Amino acid sequence: MQTPPDLRVLVVEDSTTQRKFMVKQLKACSPTWSVTAVQDSGECIRYLLAHDFAFDLLFVDMHLGEDSLSGCDLVENLRNAHKMITQVIIGMNRDSAAIATQFLVAGADSAWKKPLPGPLVMLSRINMLLHIRRCLYGGVVGLL
Repeated sequence: MQTPPDLRVLVVEDSTTQRKFMVKQLKACSPTWSVTAVQDSGECIRYLLAHDFAFDLLFVDMHLGEDSLSGCDLVENLRNAHKMITQVIIGMNRDSAAIATQFLVAGADSAWKKPLPGPLVMLSRINMLLHIRRCLYGGVVGLL
């Protein structure tokens, strides 16, 4: 499966440096992707509400600051309260495998350890996850 050229990506990361790095990495995967980065769960939910939840891929860091939901709580909220089943959600963390498991239990499609892989590996993993989610839940990725 080839990645749609108009993929819409949202990054939720509290670190300004990490947000910039993620945008750069994702643009290296495909310069035609629309990549938006926000700093916490509140900004994420406000952005999604304002854009009718129109995105295809979401990266969520585990630690989003003191006044924010954790990454796992945000993922669970998006999957359950907002019924977001067609989008791919990837958790990110520097911590243990236990955190990765928490992301998966919360509803993430995958959990990646930081530092994240290079663009070619990212693109391969993203393609696989998009394909799996499309097969499981239908929809045309890139046109959701």
